[in-house]
Amino acid sequence: MNKFLNTETALSQQPSRHKIHYTHPKERDAFFLLPPHFALPPWAAHFVAERGRGPKLRVTTDLKTGRVKACIVKIRVADLNVYSPLTPFDWRVSVNIELPLSPADFLSNGSGPPPSQEAPSEEQEQQFLAQLEPDQDAQVRVKDRMQYRHLIYTVDLTQVTLPDGAKVHECEIEADAERVLREADRARRGEGNEFERAVGGLVANLRVMCRAGGY
Repeated sequence: MNKFLNTETALSQQPSRHKIHYTHPKERDAFFLLPPHFALPPWAAHFVAERGRGPKLRVTTDLKTGRVKACIVKIRVADLNVYSPLTPFDWRVSVNIELPLSPADFLSNGSGPPPSQEAPSEEQEQQFLAQLEPDQDAQVRVKDRMQYRHLIYTVDLTQVTLPDGAKVHECEIEADAERVLREADRARRGEGNEFERAVGGLVANLRVMCRAGGY
């Protein structure tokens, strides 16, 4: 898969092609319980209640700079597990809510996150991390990721190192959520839209990656 994507990235630099953009981030994910004083927005709390499991805070740190790169509350909405006996891979289609937050949001004693206007300082980040309670049921994940962005899609090839040294390899394909939701809203209003095309492109990318993996 890596060789295939690198070849396609090089070919896409030709003037007539839509370029594939490559990055190679190295990150660390740690998981924490939400602080007691922090309340999710009502629309997000609804999905949490349906799942019956409390949300966790995922803090992603850039291993190169040591700075907090992202704080996200990820809430799983639905999964579709696909068994594909004629290909090297089965796959899972997931719909999630990812609520991006800032360390500054958690340094308030309010009932919810205030608007985050500026990037937090390094001092704020350290203060934020010191007050969090680790989630004992979740493992810290060190991620060495090769990321390829093309049009509204992103393909991530990630080697995850777990605390016991075990390595897991993951392939994830995502569509730009804002674009998909915008087209879905147009479809609901009966307007011209590209919702099916956007979702179809996601499936087409999945099939391409299956072939690249040996199918």
